[in-house]
Amino acid sequence: GVYRFYHGVMRTAVYQGMSTWRRRLLHKRTGLELEIEIPKNFFILAWHFERADPSDSDKAADYLIQAADEARRVYAHQEAVRTYKRALALLEMSGEESRTARTWMKLGLVHQIAGDYQSAQRAYAKGADLWNRPFSLPDGVAISDSSHPLRMEWREPSTLDPAFARDTTSSAIIDQLFRGLLELKPDLGLVPSIAERFEIDQEGRRYTFKLRRDVTWSDGIPVTSQDFVYAWKRVIDPERRSPNASRLYDIKGARGYAEGENTDFDHVGIQALDDHTLVVELEEPCSYFPYLLGHHVTYPVPRHLLESQDGGWMSIEHPASCGPYLLESWIEGQSILLTRNPNYHGRFQGNVDRVLLTLDPDWQASLEAYEHDQLDVLSLARTATADLVQARRRNEQDHVSAPAFITTYLGFNLHKAPFNDLRVRKAIAHALDRQRLASEVMQGIVFPATGGFIPPGLPGNTEETGVSYDPKVARDLLRTAGYPDGRGFPDVRFFSFPGSEIRMEFICQQLESELSIQIKFEIFEFETLLQKLDALKADMFHIGWQANYPDPITFLRDCPFRTWTGWSHKGYSALVSDASMSMDTDTHVRLCQNADQVLIEEAPIIPLNYSRYNLLVKPRVVRFPPPVMGSWFFKDVLISPY
Repeated sequence: GVYRFYHGVMRTAVYQGMSTWRRRLLHKRTGLELEIEIPKNFFILAWHFERADPSDSDKAADYLIQAADEARRVYAHQEAVRTYKRALALLEMSGEESRTARTWMKLGLVHQIAGDYQSAQRAYAKGADLWNRPFSLPDGVAISDSSHPLRMEWREPSTLDPAFARDTTSSAIIDQLFRGLLELKPDLGLVPSIAERFEIDQEGRRYTFKLRRDVTWSDGIPVTSQDFVYAWKRVIDPERRSPNASRLYDIKGARGYAEGENTDFDHVGIQALDDHTLVVELEEPCSYFPYLLGHHVTYPVPRHLLESQDGGWMSIEHPASCGPYLLESWIEGQSILLTRNPNYHGRFQGNVDRVLLTLDPDWQASLEAYEHDQLDVLSLARTATADLVQARRRNEQDHVSAPAFITTYLGFNLHKAPFNDLRVRKAIAHALDRQRLASEVMQGIVFPATGGFIPPGLPGNTEETGVSYDPKVARDLLRTAGYPDGRGFPDVRFFSFPGSEIRMEFICQQLESELSIQIKFEIFEFETLLQKLDALKADMFHIGWQANYPDPITFLRDCPFRTWTGWSHKGYSALVSDASMSMDTDTHVRLCQNADQVLIEEAPIIPLNYSRYNLLVKPRVVRFPPPVMGSWFFKDVLISPY
């Protein structure tokens, strides 16, 4: 029946009058119903299952953790702390050490983001202690049937060197071959990896890492703290010109060393006290720094090999990895085979012994292979939208979609006309119908970027920040810039990447219909495109940026659009700098939003879409954690017998 109470006292009286058994039963029934009606309302679901039968405590803990994860992602610190603690109370009674450890680590992240380093240290220490205890595989995980690899379609990596990878095609393979001090999990949590434990000082500037003693390179040589120092020095070495150098600028002295202001590496805050102790000092406290420790830019490299053969150290002939998988073979243009590392120090929670990546540039051939059971997983990222929609429709039961924290955008070369004129850039922004691009052209697989450069799911995303679609304003702006009805508009080199053709056609058609300007686009493989952008060869370009960690500053500071556009703005730089140093999260988010607003108003770039991961996954792959921030979790994949 349905009951309505016109006063809270009546409801309380009825509730208190029930037996404990009946209350628990009704809470369980309500929870089961709400799982169908509101499956994403984790707080409500957790509340009911907490009050149900004790046998439902596992489900209550699950929902509490998911609710706390949501609060953590939007910087609702107090709510996240309270909810994680409620989950921990249930988990610690259940004796689930693995999940308890991960939850303690998440609690540490919340305290760190809030600037409470003592509480963060206590939580991290508890999490690390539990994580490093002996463990057993989860229920249902059997010994792998090595005759059946996980089979996927993939693009050709441009490099397997952690210092130089800047595309997710390469970095995702690097994530299988290497590990860092910490490890990123699919739920945006972190757990210890090569670092057995670590300490943070009370000011949040100094980290001391104690490394495991059982981690070796694939040639049997131990991984040491000197390997980390050597690797990080390579990244910021001004002579090597790593595209990832700025990722380490939070480390004391790293920017000065990378920019040649200081030539003495001893002044950089990276020090190996001994083989298993690494000390890192930051310029200022940094809430997202732990996430960098699970990013490929901070992975160690085998110093003993690089010192003798820096040019070809990462190859089949010279294996040198320390991750969950080893590089068994790489036949360019054909395939990459990864095999499980028998000496891997971490946890396999799946049963995949081998990963076979088919390097097939023909996406239609890959789709056919998937539909004929020759592939287990197929990414829909690099196909034209019409093909994607058709493939998704034919395999609807296999379709998996997940947030990606990616914004695709147009960029302009401000070094010369016509895009050195703000009116031209704003005219193009007003001439593009992002809603139609997302709904009609992209068939709803992306969302229109109406909220600025910072995508949904990250703190700082705001609705309706972007420039509105207004063809009349666009034509007026172009006319005042000296190009009435497009007359006199120069030829433009417009570059993009494979799989974006249908978007580029729409953009060019809109610019012709709304502004009477004719622009043709060119498609380049991703690494070639990056090289052309580095050399400022493009007048106009289309590309995307994916978060490196769940903080808006990764879009505003880390994305190289300022290098590629030549845009410089003192106000923007000051806002981003102040946001980076602010430890008050409200101030941090507000400064990021203000910087995002300046970016939209000045229009060196025009955000177009917020993207998602779209995959086809065979039913026999009973567990496939979706990628997050460019990381793929092959070692946690579970495949049932064929």
